[in-house]
Amino acid sequence: MQNSYDGLRNSLLVAAQSQREELEQAKQKASDLEAELSTLRQVRERASSRSSSVQGTPPWRRLSNEIATFLSAYRPSVEDRSPVSLKDVILRMIPLCWSPHGDDHLWGLLHGTQDAAWYCFDQIANRGPGSATPINPEDELCEKHGSDRCLQVRADADAQSILFRLVGGGVNNTDTEMDVVEEESYV
Repeated sequence: MQNSYDGLRNSLLVAAQSQREELEQAKQKASDLEAELSTLRQVRERASSRSSSVQGTPPWRRLSNEIATFLSAYRPSVEDRSPVSLKDVILRMIPLCWSPHGDDHLWGLLHGTQDAAWYCFDQIANRGPGSATPINPEDELCEKHGSDRCLQVRADADAQSILFRLVGGGVNNTDTEMDVVEEESYV
């Protein structure tokens, strides 16, 4: 009886130690991601201050520099078989440039997900990858849009970029227009 108790106790201690180690690794990863995000914000602030510090820099130039800096952080691209254009994707991304959380959510997708799962872009923009539901790979439908059109996104860790595709709603290769404005604002 004592031997089985000792064996169970040892098993529980080993499991607890393993969980502690996993928790420490997760904390370290979160800390690393926060440091990277802080660095990105500093780079953006410097770029923004440089463009606005030049005497006579028109506001449109400053804003276009902010957008360029934002897009270069994510290097968006479109999956080859998807009918959505890169222009449409960029038009959907731009509001996140000034969103208090949208930029953080994209950063979390790019640097915080290890899998190659697709996510609904609206869910990532509004809730972040930790709260978004991965797309079912069998039917490619998201919980928000169902069989309607859905702009989907995933991290491409090899390229350090984000990849987009448009699915649902009878999407085919000749049907390339999509609504740029969504119901939700990315705040």
